[in-house]
Amino acid sequence: MVKTKTLAFVLGISIVFISMLSPMLLGQSTGEERTLEIIKKLSAEIDQYVKDHEDPDRKFIARKFPIDHSSREDTWEWKEVKSWDETDAYFKDYWSFLRVGVYFKNSRVVYVHTGKWSDSGDWAFYVSYYYDDKGRLLQIATDYRTLVDDIKILDFQYFNDSGQVLDHTVEYYTLGPGADQKLAEKPEHMGTPIHDIPVYLKVSDLPFYTQLKIGLPEAKK
Repeated sequence: MVKTKTLAFVLGISIVFISMLSPMLLGQSTGEERTLEIIKKLSAEIDQYVKDHEDPDRKFIARKFPIDHSSREDTWEWKEVKSWDETDAYFKDYWSFLRVGVYFKNSRVVYVHTGKWSDSGDWAFYVSYYYDDKGRLLQIATDYRTLVDDIKILDFQYFNDSGQVLDHTVEYYTLGPGADQKLAEKPEHMGTPIHDIPVYLKVSDLPFYTQLKIGLPEAKK
């Protein structure tokens, strides 16, 4: 009988403790959900802003690894350009290259879009970075396409003020004639994508920030 009473007492304490802890856990979860909701709302506003201002405020291109193997240094050579027409000559005879468009709102960076692709056109890799008005990362959206597997991968990551990932989703689509078809899961025949997704938690972390911080554009109306 004593054991039974003791067990009942312990269970009672446990139930009380869980009932006290549950609102705390629920509040934490609700707080993260609200933060995520705000981030997605801000990202959607940035998407609309970019859509309304198609041409980037600043354009950068980068290259590394010459085809003739004269240098194998793993460093990007950055250059700001006025027009994308300058890219072909700059990329000529190089294995790796990047094209980057930067969008400002009220003289602050809000969106950075990077793109690289193969000469043969059998793959393309696009990464978009969303920043708040304090230069902190809100979201990374990635679009990777490979004709080798006829697959498109969309990757979405959302970050809080501390740089922690609040939510991360990956979607797979088939590529082909007509609309892309969403798949329930990663295809078995598909290999691991050959590209990593760089994370720049602050605008000042961007690899071309030295050039970027010179001459901010006037705020758009």
